[in-house]
Amino acid sequence: IIMIYLIAFCVMGCFVCTYNFISYVLMAEPYNLSQTVIGFIFVLYFVGSISSAVMGSLSDRYGHGIIIVISVIIQLVGILLTVFMPLIVKIIGLAIFTYGFFGVHSNACAWAPQSCQNDKAQVSAMYMLFYYVGASTFGTIGGTFLSNYGWNGIVIFESGILILAFILAMILYKKKEYK
Repeated sequence: IIMIYLIAFCVMGCFVCTYNFISYVLMAEPYNLSQTVIGFIFVLYFVGSISSAVMGSLSDRYGHGIIIVISVIIQLVGILLTVFMPLIVKIIGLAIFTYGFFGVHSNACAWAPQSCQNDKAQVSAMYMLFYYVGASTFGTIGGTFLSNYGWNGIVIFESGILILAFILAMILYKKKEYK
């Protein structure tokens, strides 16, 4: 069950890091977007509502494990797309990234308490603890990467974290008791 917690730590950390710092990129050259326009980026959270429903439905058919693996890959592809300069590609990348994140979160959050016989509330609480500590940790550290290496630094930082989440998800998926 610790692997589910660590996956939540990783993916939420990346999610918060991305949305914390993308606005700095979009306010700077060559985009020069206003804070008002940048605020509309958060409309992409709607993609998360779609993802939660779709990926939750798919997990009923295929299991949480494989859907988490696929969703982490989707999140990684999304963040990688944000390195490209055209604004529309960055926004599409953010939408894909957001879709992947909510696919992971909706499945991991549901799967954690299902994976134990007792103390389901405690398991859910621990999941949320790791989730928010990941947000605080990577949401803060990402600023150092942005300051020192620009947006590409954030993408490299998050790619490493998401690769770790993918490895954890694969290990978890391959365990028979978690299928």
